[in-house]
Amino acid sequence: IILLVQGDLMAEENMNEELLAPFIYSATHIVYSLIKQNRLYLDTVILDETWRLISNEFAAERIRDMVKIIRGYGGSVMTATQDINDYIDSQAGKAIIAGTAIKILMRMEKPECRKVAEELGLSDEDVNTIVKFKRGQAMILTSTDKTIVNIIPSAKENYEFTTDPNELLKYAKEKSN
Repeated sequence: IILLVQGDLMAEENMNEELLAPFIYSATHIVYSLIKQNRLYLDTVILDETWRLISNEFAAERIRDMVKIIRGYGGSVMTATQDINDYIDSQAGKAIIAGTAIKILMRMEKPECRKVAEELGLSDEDVNTIVKFKRGQAMILTSTDKTIVNIIPSAKENYEFTTDPNELLKYAKEKSN
């Protein structure tokens, strides 16, 4: 089951801000219900820009519960945000972090990284490593291990998902030729 809710498709900029979190929550709730109905498949719910959901108290509670419970139904939840303070500064966000088995940390500014380090029990050495990451480098944390990885997209993935203005210009030029 794939449900893709993309900002461009739902005219996010035209939607009343008060309706955005309930709309995204409704879509998430439908997917969660479908996962609970059939344990024969290993499904994953991917929530990007999760801060929008956890800024709504009702949605935040539901997402927190989903993260805690979904593994029992053969599912998993992947959340993403560009600012981890969205999680650290929220009770629901802290619960999401606590219920997350695998965390992927990419480059951050030092003050933000120190706050994350305090929350996740990272060392000063880990902080120094994370703040020096280049694009595509990350630290993967599990309950017992830390691993540094290089995330290298395929040409197709890069073409589809890059936000780098230089690459977008290059692709636009190639397309017009």
